Amino acid sequence: MFCVQCEQTIRTPAGNGCSYAQGMCGKTAETSDLQDLLIAALQGLSAWAVKAREYGIINHDVDNFAPRAFFSTLTNVNFDSPRIVGYAVKRLPCVKR
Repeated sequence: MFCVQCEQTIRTPAGNGCSYAQGMCGKTAETSDLQDLLIAALQGLSAWAVKAREYGIINHDVDNFAPRAFFSTLTNVNFDSPRIVGYAVKRLPCVKR
């Protein structure tokens, strides 16, 4: 696990980040990894959405979904791994549009 997502992140002279089986905030390595994967998936989705807009294609479902899914990774309130996986799965139909 490596995580720098919250104010509870371990900070030392050698560097910043929680790198144990569990973060200082209680987040597990599994949840941290799933959040990282979701962020990467959302980056890809967002890149395509921006490119589509260059051609006048606007998908309001993507516009509504992406910020909600991204916000789920920003706070220390969602350590629910199945919910994070759910966001990743919900992203798939957005890509096909």
